[in-house]
Amino acid sequence: MDFRFVRVALNLAIVSIAAFLGSCAHRPTIADLTRDVAWLEQIRGGPYFLDFNTDGRLTSGSEVQRFAADAKARRDNGHPVRKIAIVSFGWGLSREESVTDYLQYVRYYLKAAGDKFQSLGDPESALTEAETEIADDWAIVCVSWDSSQHAIESAIESFIPSPSFARCLSFVPDYMLFPVTFWSKAGLADRIGYGSLRDAVEVMLDESFEPADVPDLYLVGHSLGCRILSGFVKTSLGAVELPQSAKFQYLDSVQGGVFVLPALVPLNLPTEPNYPLVIAQSEHDYANSFLYPVANVPLNAYTSTGAEGIPWVTTKRSSQQSPGARRFIDWAKLPFSFVLSLIMTPLNYGYTQVREVATRHVHYVPETLAHVPIVNIPVHLIDEYVMGGVFDAKQDWGRYHRGAFNLGAVHQSAATEATAAIGASWEVADSEPLSGALSASRQFGPGVHYVDCSDVIRSGWHGLDLANPWVGLTVGALDPIGAHMEYRRPEIMHLIYRVLAQLPGVRNVEADEGGSEKSPSGLSGGK
Repeated sequence: MDFRFVRVALNLAIVSIAAFLGSCAHRPTIADLTRDVAWLEQIRGGPYFLDFNTDGRLTSGSEVQRFAADAKARRDNGHPVRKIAIVSFGWGLSREESVTDYLQYVRYYLKAAGDKFQSLGDPESALTEAETEIADDWAIVCVSWDSSQHAIESAIESFIPSPSFARCLSFVPDYMLFPVTFWSKAGLADRIGYGSLRDAVEVMLDESFEPADVPDLYLVGHSLGCRILSGFVKTSLGAVELPQSAKFQYLDSVQGGVFVLPALVPLNLPTEPNYPLVIAQSEHDYANSFLYPVANVPLNAYTSTGAEGIPWVTTKRSSQQSPGARRFIDWAKLPFSFVLSLIMTPLNYGYTQVREVATRHVHYVPETLAHVPIVNIPVHLIDEYVMGGVFDAKQDWGRYHRGAFNLGAVHQSAATEATAAIGASWEVADSEPLSGALSASRQFGPGVHYVDCSDVIRSGWHGLDLANPWVGLTVGALDPIGAHMEYRRPEIMHLIYRVLAQLPGVRNVEADEGGSEKSPSGLSGGK
């Protein structure tokens, strides 16, 4: 029997299927992703997407030019840009997903504000006039970057001419490998924040405004996106003061910000900022409370911050260094980080444990056991019903202190606790409850403020309520990231509003002098 006809038919079928799948796998541009979003025509301020590649370089120069053209047109039309929100999210989002996520978040915010932050509103309904006026004086700049894992997909695409087929084959292995991307994505976030983002925003402001008319800048971030924004405004790393040429040149225009569940250590945060910076924390953020410190043991991400943030070879920021200088830093960074991590991890852990034992005394043991699976259940019962019920002295073992599991200040994330740096006061920074932060009388002054949002950031896998101890201590403990991705909450958006609405230059129009509601948002109004 002649099988040549069968072979030819099979080959044609395979080629046809590959061509079909490939045609369905068009990777959309920013213009593609925003072209059919009708509500964007209703607001003046963007969003504008600063897209960065895997080397931390800006790839969307056209967005910078679009921003400059729109800013000039708005000034000529009597609606100048008075405030700019720089928004940066990330970990686990592809470039396309990040653009879509920003569009959804901005729309959710406007709808939530229209509903006085009681809900996210109806995402399918058109924006009302009041909702569009919320962003009237604003421009929204979003940092688009690939914070996901595509190594297996890229490898398969190198051999099979079908991106869709490659995605199907690689979905499971890429998903399983996603946690180990922490080091590369943390390094990329540092490179963007300390380098190209500063360049891009400076060009935008230089080309769009006179020095006396530069708008106020506000920062809103989540996860590793906070790492980008923190690097963007940092002026020093530890005892090392950055040269003026490496700093962001419009720091005086930064008026405040909100970091939701930031994937960074307190040392990454701006040192004594002259504007309010609110850190939204949650004890149910397992990605930051477990994965983050564990990942920092073999290779500490703060060493990457030092490699990217400090101009080792020249006084220029990383994005402005020569290719030779960049290659030297890239090659030297990995062994430098490994060696420093080997030295720093045991020293930091030993110091931390001595202080934990010295300050927590008899609570050290139950606070340690509170982080041991299964054992943590009777520890919780004793704390709840014996310490709290009988003695009226509930300790919340394990919530603010981790006993033997406290790896130290350069390992623990600021998203779950504010552990003091070595040599500083050992007291954990106080976290105020979200209800207090949302109070109309609450004024946020300059400095870093921690807000405990555990009551609202609490949902894990399939909506599991991790605040329920019978869930959080049992099946919820199997969730590796917990509530880390729950940043689309109306209460969190209300916190962002509450912070910005009480800053200089932002009119709080939530209520008039008589206390009646006038407008759902404090993000509108003149300077």
